[in-house]
Amino acid sequence: AKLINVVEDWEINDALYEDIIKEMFGIRSLGSVFSKNDKTGLYAVGMALQYIRNTQMTSNIMLKLPIEIRKENYMYIPSNTVIHLELTKNNENLGRENTLYSLLDDCKTPMGKRKLESWILAPLINRKEIEERLEIVEFFLNNMEVRERIREILQRVGDIERYIVKIVSRKIPPMEVVRFGNWLQDIETIRKLIERESCFVKQVSSLQDISHIYNDINNVLYEEPSSEFGEGKVIKESVSDELKKWVYIKQNADKILSSYEEKLRKKYNIPSLKVGYNDIYG
Repeated sequence: AKLINVVEDWEINDALYEDIIKEMFGIRSLGSVFSKNDKTGLYAVGMALQYIRNTQMTSNIMLKLPIEIRKENYMYIPSNTVIHLELTKNNENLGRENTLYSLLDDCKTPMGKRKLESWILAPLINRKEIEERLEIVEFFLNNMEVRERIREILQRVGDIERYIVKIVSRKIPPMEVVRFGNWLQDIETIRKLIERESCFVKQVSSLQDISHIYNDINNVLYEEPSSEFGEGKVIKESVSDELKKWVYIKQNADKILSSYEEKLRKKYNIPSLKVGYNDIYG
């Protein structure tokens, strides 16, 4: 099998790549993704998405918007330097022990651990962004109560990014949907703790209002639903009158059938009349 597919010049199609990127990420303009006249980024992302779409045979794929890493903002560290300095993996067994990552890692969530690794491998060199990050560090150093409260909240937050992939692929059990909703509420709590601090303006502005998501989850699903859809209690009866009616029928099938049977006996004057049914009330 071919490990590398060479794309010929005549196969490169700017308009096609633009359409694929807009469709996959649900955006109208590429201005928020690429710099003006940036053909390199357009071709790299467009070709990658076209390959994914052709091999996976679906457009229902959960991807983040690509981020342009510009050399004036981040330091480029060659791969052999990453290895020799043991920044994220040691040379003994490629583990995390005795690395710069292991010394810095006190992250409470899987997302935080991935973010830390990306920061180590692409350090900031833009002075303005470095100072903004240091302002946040200074805030947490000077506000121990807020810091510990956020750490406590993050301690119970799982891998939201991975759960989103499960949700998009429709492969998530009810209990994990409820857990996901609880995590979203935790994120909202953190937002409220920092929203008035000037050093968090950029972070707070990037957080969308997600209250409707966890409110819907709380209003629709039981607090402790069954492990699988279709088994036991999952959706609350109060969601709709129709659902309430069918749940009542299911829970009172014997009583309803007995009442119906008695009604038919009186109607046709047949005391021995029986209504036949199977084990699932078919």
